[in-house]
Amino acid sequence: MRSWVTEHLGVTTTARSVELGLRRNPRRSHLLVSRLLGKHLPVAVSDVLDAGRALGSLVPPGAMVVGFAETATGLGHAVAAACGGTYAHTTRRPLPPDVVPVRFLEEHSHAAEQAFAVRDPDLLTSGPLVLVDDEVSTGRTAANLARALGRPDHLLAALLDTSGTALALEHGAVSLPAGLGERVASLAAETPVPPPFSGPAAPVTWYDVDPVTTAFGWTTGDDAALHKTAAEIAAALPVPGDATTLVLGDEEHLWLPQLVAAALGPDVRTSSTTRSPAIVLDVDGYPLRSALSFPSSYSGDPAFAYNVRGFDHVVLVSDGRPSASLVQQIACAAGFSAHVVAPC
Repeated sequence: MRSWVTEHLGVTTTARSVELGLRRNPRRSHLLVSRLLGKHLPVAVSDVLDAGRALGSLVPPGAMVVGFAETATGLGHAVAAACGGTYAHTTRRPLPPDVVPVRFLEEHSHAAEQAFAVRDPDLLTSGPLVLVDDEVSTGRTAANLARALGRPDHLLAALLDTSGTALALEHGAVSLPAGLGERVASLAAETPVPPPFSGPAAPVTWYDVDPVTTAFGWTTGDDAALHKTAAEIAAALPVPGDATTLVLGDEEHLWLPQLVAAALGPDVRTSSTTRSPAIVLDVDGYPLRSALSFPSSYSGDPAFAYNVRGFDHVVLVSDGRPSASLVQQIACAAGFSAHVVAPC
């Protein structure tokens, strides 16, 4: 596929599992948009779960798996399910009073501060420690967390590794030309953030579910119950189990939405909202063609959902209370119906 970012800015990659996008982030101006992750780019849920299982086959059985928020929380969970291990993920959300957090930095991120905490400290010694991210370029974030946990004996796993430090489904390279940050900053200044999407609205149906978080410790027994919940949600949704349906997760809340999509059908598309501010360009060869913009369901900070427009049916699955703006825009983006599965 011809890459707009390569042609106009000179960024190149040897990786085949990603497309090149751009961030509104002075710390790192390029964005590797995965075709396997189900985050910024809607993809078939079977591809997302197959990638997680394949990555899980590379790690030790019975590992304690930690996924990095917000992009790799679902991927990490899939890895833990595949290796029969326990799971928790890092978070940027407010913490409950019954956990003691370990705080660390993701230095290149738009939101650098993260925390990690488990309700059962024994989980941290339940097996080899495997840290999971979608893409590893330096390994610095994983090293920061491992250092904070006092666990230097960790493994790092990712869909794509460009650093040579991780177990990965693909190893590749990214070449960044000199002056890229300044050129992307100029482009960002010339390209407005998409306004809230409006237009004729499809009807919205709400489904009340109890909030579910996997941030603070998760076991295989918990996962069996969640699969049952996902099947029940899917059975209640009057949407086709094909590529005309998009199931949208909400920031860190990825695993239940992916299970719901899988219960509907392997060709159902899945992606997620995000607080990652990217440049949107409706041009051939660029992966982020449209965006909804709205307050985050959890923090009120600016949040986005990329490439949602064009689906007949959109299902939002959240463990928080989605903003009215997000719900309204999903209704405007959907061709025929919109559904919200969230605590009422």
